[in-house]
Amino acid sequence: MQFLGAALSSLAAGTIADKIGRKNLILLSNVGYIGGAVIFFMSIHWILLYLGRFIIGVAIGLSIVGCTLFLSESAPDSLRGQMTTAYWLMFCFGLIISNIMALILSGLLKTLLFLPVVPAIA
Repeated sequence: MQFLGAALSSLAAGTIADKIGRKNLILLSNVGYIGGAVIFFMSIHWILLYLGRFIIGVAIGLSIVGCTLFLSESAPDSLRGQMTTAYWLMFCFGLIISNIMALILSGLLKTLLFLPVVPAIA
């Protein structure tokens, strides 16, 4: 479900970014991260878990496109490639860290499901 949400939202993220702006798109994705994590944390049924995963996926799709656009447009020409490469390198590093955290916190399901709030608030 998460991949479906990310794929669908990334298709529309460019149009949304043109209408509301790059920074507002990133802020909108933070709302999705917080909303999805709250649904995760409060879920009592498997359908709510799937809904939370879909909302987190939508937020991921929006933030990936929004951050890449924002970095590529705000970076100086001489640093543009380095900035976007560093962003994608840190994105992949974050995936590795999230998998390690899932392994460590596998017994604490509610804590694990609420972790997407941390980067959204920071």
